Amino acid sequence: MSLKASFSSIKSWRFVSLTVIVGGAIVVTTFQNCGKAGFEATQQENVEMQQLAVQSDVTPFAFEAAIDQLTYMSCASPNSASKAFTFKVGAYEVQKPLNPSAPDVVTSGVRITKSYVDWVKQNIRPNYDPNNPNNTVPTATDAKIYLAQSKRNEAAQIQFSMRKTNDLRQVYSSQSNITYGIEVVPMMGLLTDDRWLGKMMNAAYSSTEPAFVNFFPLAENEFRVLEGSLALNKNEEIANEFRNKFDSEALLTVGFDDSIDQTLLRTPTAGSKTVAYGLGFKLLFQQDLDYYTSAIHPGNAPHPWNPRHILTAVSEVNLETGKPSGRTWSCPISRRYSIVRKEDQPGHCPKDKIARMTDANYKKELEILRRHFPAKDYDVSVDGRCIVPLNFRCYLDEGLPSNAGGTSYGMVPVQYDLTEPCFYNTQDSRQNYPATPPTPYCAEVATICVRN
Repeated sequence: MSLKASFSSIKSWRFVSLTVIVGGAIVVTTFQNCGKAGFEATQQENVEMQQLAVQSDVTPFAFEAAIDQLTYMSCASPNSASKAFTFKVGAYEVQKPLNPSAPDVVTSGVRITKSYVDWVKQNIRPNYDPNNPNNTVPTATDAKIYLAQSKRNEAAQIQFSMRKTNDLRQVYSSQSNITYGIEVVPMMGLLTDDRWLGKMMNAAYSSTEPAFVNFFPLAENEFRVLEGSLALNKNEEIANEFRNKFDSEALLTVGFDDSIDQTLLRTPTAGSKTVAYGLGFKLLFQQDLDYYTSAIHPGNAPHPWNPRHILTAVSEVNLETGKPSGRTWSCPISRRYSIVRKEDQPGHCPKDKIARMTDANYKKELEILRRHFPAKDYDVSVDGRCIVPLNFRCYLDEGLPSNAGGTSYGMVPVQYDLTEPCFYNTQDSRQNYPATPPTPYCAEVATICVRN
C-alpha cells in the first residue's frame, strides 16, 4: 500500500470544554447600575469592541506552542501496528535559576503571544472594578474575556500531524481517509477553556515577555501537558515510505486546529497552502549505528542491508514565516536505543542497578527516556541503551525454518549488531539480497532528539 497525502473535511470528535468562561455581556449586566461616572460609556465601547472582535479578524492570534523533545520509534511489524507510536513529541523542560527565590524558567509548552497582550492593552479599556476604580490598564481577566470571543481564536486547539511541505492542507496517511485523532492528533483541550487559559494569561501578565506554561494542574491526566503521538507504521514497507517522504516533501507539524475543519491547520489567511500558525519539523533519517553497536564496533559502518531508520537531525521552522525558528536540536548517538524483544531481555537488555540512581547524570537521562517510554509500557536500560516493549511485539513472531538454527524459543532471531547482515522486508531490500537471504531480522531503534 502506498502512502497518500490527502485532503479531508471530516469533523469527528473534539475534547469537550467543561468550564464556562464569563463573557463580556454578563460583566456589563452585572455592573450596569453601579452609577460610576463614565462607566456606562466605557462598557459600551467594550461591547462594541467585543462585537468587532467576534465579527472580524482584528484580534491577533493569541497562542504559541513549542516542544523540546521528539522521539522516533521504528517498530513496524503488523504486531505493533496502532499499538506502538511512530513519532512522539512533548514539552517538559524546566530550568532552575541560580537564584533559588526566582521562578523557574520554562521555554516550551504554550503561551499567549506578546502581540495579543499588546493589542488588548492598546485597544481595550478595562471593565470597571469597584476594588480598583481608577485602573486604566486591561487586566488578565479582561484579556481572557476578549480572547474567548475572538473569531480568530475561537475553538483553538493544538494538533500534531505529518504534512506536505508545499501544501500544508495535505496530511500523510497509509489510509484513504484522514481521521481526526489518528493522522491528526489533538493535544490538551480547547485553549480558551479556563483550565488552560487562566494559567497562560497569568503567565503572560507576570513579565514583560509572556512566559510559556508546560503544566496545567486543573486539567485531567494526560491533558495537563503538551504531548502527542502518531502511530503510522503498519509494516516495514510503509515505515520505509514514510521515512523517505522526509527527504524532500514532508514535515511534522505542531499547529492549531482550523475552527471549521479540525483536520486542517489554522492559517492567517483562509485557504493558505504554505502558511499556518505553528511549527514544522524537517527530519533526516540515515543508515547509521545505534549506541549498542557503536560501543562494540567504534568507528565501524552499519551493514548495508540495515534500513535507513535512525533519526539523526531535526530542523525547526516557523510555519507562519517559512523560515527557521532559531531553535536548534540534537539527536546524539547516546540517545539511540535498541528495541529488544522480551525473550532477549536477559542477554541484551538487563535492568540497570538501583545504585545508579545516585548519579545525577543517570537520573536526568532516565527522566528524558521515561517521558516517552513509561514504566507501565516499557522496561528500559539507560546503561544498555535499550528498550523492551511490554504491551506489543516490535518484531514478527514467526517460527524458525527447520534449517535455520536460531533461538531456544522458536522465533526468528533479531540481529542487534548493526554491522552484521540482517533481513528487512521491503521491496528495495529484497532486491539486494542473495538467493538465500539472511535469517535474522534487522534490529529496530528508538531515537530521542531534544531541543538545545
